[in-house]
Amino acid sequence: MNNDIIVAEDEDVKIIFHFKVFCELLKECISTYGNTTIENAQQLVKDFHPLQQPINTADDIVFFSHENIYHWAMLALYGETYWLTHPECEKLPDSYEKWIESALARYALDDCYEFISKNNNVTNKA
Repeated sequence: MNNDIIVAEDEDVKIIFHFKVFCELLKECISTYGNTTIENAQQLVKDFHPLQQPINTADDIVFFSHENIYHWAMLALYGETYWLTHPECEKLPDSYEKWIESALARYALDDCYEFISKNNNVTNKA
């Protein structure tokens, strides 16, 4: 998928998914917390099955927004039930929150998702 930004909406909300940023952060997270090379992380992101599926609807974006990037990174690196095969990865690393805040700041974002209510024009972050 080559979309930089994906926009989808339903009757209640418009969602902006900063997809390219998500993929860049996913790659960086895999490399940082998975102790692998950036080249290996890049290949893992490229081959990650959920990213190969069309992302066209609000539900498609919500699927990604319900978990943090660390979770998606560990899924890409170790597969389903990574928390059982790699129990050391079950909990967020102590440095994760600071890392993700700093990483998002490089893109002038608070999150990879922007939720804009159609009813009262309120923006909510995931």
